[in-house]
Amino acid sequence: MDEEAEAKEQLKRLEAEEKAIQAEKQQVRAVLHHFAEERRRKAEEAERQRRAEEAERARKEAEAERRRLVEEAERARKEAEALAELLAAAKQTNRDGDGRGRRLLFSLFERDHVDSCFSGTVTSMACGGKATIMLYEDGGHAWTSGLPKNLYNKLNGRQRSLPSPEYVAMGNMDRY
Repeated sequence: MDEEAEAKEQLKRLEAEEKAIQAEKQQVRAVLHHFAEERRRKAEEAERQRRAEEAERARKEAEAERRRLVEEAERARKEAEALAELLAAAKQTNRDGDGRGRRLLFSLFERDHVDSCFSGTVTSMACGGKATIMLYEDGGHAWTSGLPKNLYNKLNGRQRSLPSPEYVAMGNMDRY
């Protein structure tokens, strides 16, 4: 064989090898592409899983908060019902007069005046400092000297169209 034929033969072999290398490169690229796609799919799946767990955690927290609020509302409702029942019973007792004592034992300033004003119709009585005040069922009231000036003015200046006071409390330092 001559050199030219050998060169042509060598070129053919090299071209065949090049085709084989190109085919093998194509296969390796396909494998790499498969790995990249698998990695992307796993990352997407992990992100979906993370979001689902986060949503589930948020749902559980919201449900716990809803349950807490429902329990709190139920507790408040029961307390309001109990308070309403107590208030109704107290009003009924006050109307019936059964819940009030008929006796009075005390040591107060102006004892005789308090004793003469006290009766079974007293609905509220308060003592503060040297003063005593009593409210009656009919809306009337009586007091001794020493009543805080502002309380005295409120009672004396009260319009007749306003409802009568139902409860009174006094403390020291002219608080009422």
